[in-house]
Amino acid sequence: MVIKIGAKIKVLRKSANVTQEKFADYLGITPQAISRWESENAYPDIEIIPSIANFFNVTTDELLGVDIQKKQEKLNEIYNLLKEKSSKGLMDDGITICRNAINEFPNDYKLLRELSAFLSGKSGMTENTEERQKYDKEAIAINERILEDCTDDEIRSSALLSLAYGYDNIGEKEKSEETAMKMPSFYCTRETVLANIYMIAIKR
Repeated sequence: MVIKIGAKIKVLRKSANVTQEKFADYLGITPQAISRWESENAYPDIEIIPSIANFFNVTTDELLGVDIQKKQEKLNEIYNLLKEKSSKGLMDDGITICRNAINEFPNDYKLLRELSAFLSGKSGMTENTEERQKYDKEAIAINERILEDCTDDEIRSSALLSLAYGYDNIGEKEKSEETAMKMPSFYCTRETVLANIYMIAIKR
């Protein structure tokens, strides 16, 4: 996607009735730099984006052409569609939808958790051991990434829970137990997860 930030700056500058010279003076740069931006021959340095946004009293998202409300509406549509696919057990559809959505929203951790859940669901429906391990390992990698980068406690707790079972599914008992021990001692407690892991082992 090409960000037409120069065109946006030009519209904002003219709406504010500010010349390129005055705008450049406020930013401490040359009028020629402003001209290059507005003609789409160059882009502002990332460090100056907040200053430009503040000058025109807009958010950086608005300056960059990101519509937050539309973005959230689209994400909500995706979440609802994924919920429908999950309720019908359509794991392959869910995986495809998640992958496409993550291409557009690569750091949306809720989407990453959804993909992990669909991969785990697909693993549970697959009889071939090698295929199951493939799905489990991808789900594990996703949850490990979430724990490394995500700061949302709810999503992190969900990732920990999935990791505890995921490690157990691929035979990494020690990692499974270590992960379960990191779970909080309330809803979805480490004791509950450990008990379930041991019960699964007995059944095997």
